[in-house]
Amino acid sequence: MRYFNASITAFFGSLVFSGIAHAWISKEWHTQSLMEESTLVVVAEPRGKTVIAARQHFPYASDPNVYVDDVATTFEVILVVKGRVNGKTVVLHHQRFAKDSDPMVSGPSLIEFKIGGGQRYLLFLNREFNGNAVATSGLFDQSAIVLLK
Repeated sequence: MRYFNASITAFFGSLVFSGIAHAWISKEWHTQSLMEESTLVVVAEPRGKTVIAARQHFPYASDPNVYVDDVATTFEVILVVKGRVNGKTVVLHHQRFAKDSDPMVSGPSLIEFKIGGGQRYLLFLNREFNGNAVATSGLFDQSAIVLLK
């Protein structure tokens, strides 16, 4: 009986720790740290999107059937909170899960924007080398993108 109890404890312990071992770990972002680390902060509405690269294997997934699309979403800037915008638009480089991808239980927070839905976002951004923007929280963590409306 003693060995049975030890076996049950070991079994459930391995389940708990295997779940933790595969968890997606990301930094906890606060508004103040996002504001400090961003070069551009805007309120904007998504107006269009272009798929840059479709159906790429997500490199951090153990499941070979997890795919992402590289997307460039164009936003019309309504208000500039920090930084400067050339013109009235900002192009956000981000990733979304591909349509035929398996879901990830504990994975990154990728985002899909609805075009023309009147949704407004508070975007904490940094510039990429090509002039596009990326979320301050990174390509795989959309904590720096806040839905306002």
